[in-house]
Amino acid sequence: MDPARVKHSLVWNFFCTIGEGGGNGGGGTASGGSGDAVARCRLCQALIRRKNANTTNLWSHLKSNHPELYPSVSAATLAGGNGALLEQVRFVRCLIA
Repeated sequence: MDPARVKHSLVWNFFCTIGEGGGNGGGGTASGGSGDAVARCRLCQALIRRKNANTTNLWSHLKSNHPELYPSVSAATLAGGNGALLEQVRFVRCLIA
């Protein structure tokens, strides 16, 4: 991922990028893999493969493994990422950072 690229999705409040697959001690593609990015969940430390560097797998992980947070984050995204729901997301991020 381009280091200058800004992460706009609210799901990034719960994940951090740890690099390309294959070189991070597992959790990614095999050595010499397709270059899929890998992210770590800040809540449970799970490694999530991001095929084609999109956020689909991150959203799926949040929905299935952290269902108490998913509705708020999803609603904040649909609302344009502002307002009271965004403040809740920021508060949770402070707790897990």
